[in-house]
Amino acid sequence: MLFQPVSEGASGVHIEQMDRHGAVARMLVYLWLRPMRSTAIAEIWTQLIQPARAIGRNDNFFEIGGHSLLALRALRKMEHKLGVKLELHVLILDHLADIAIRCQSKRAVQGTA
Repeated sequence: MLFQPVSEGASGVHIEQMDRHGAVARMLVYLWLRPMRSTAIAEIWTQLIQPARAIGRNDNFFEIGGHSLLALRALRKMEHKLGVKLELHVLILDHLADIAIRCQSKRAVQGTA
């Protein structure tokens, strides 16, 4: 199944989900856990990168000093702590807040939110 965040509101993120037959279903993923996920991700990044300042929701892993070997470790730690397997390109392209949304969305699609 493919899913794509459509919009974010105060109550959650609207997701479009497409199954293998091309049918689209819309759902609302509640993100009351997102701050907790953002905090967990920031803690993992801080342990690995040890930046000079606090990590914020608009930070990108590589822009704050991460590199490919640390990225692989971060992905492994995030999978262990959050229960979501992410691809390397997520750390390259996305900011922390986007990654937290992606984790929540994946867990919702997997039925483990």
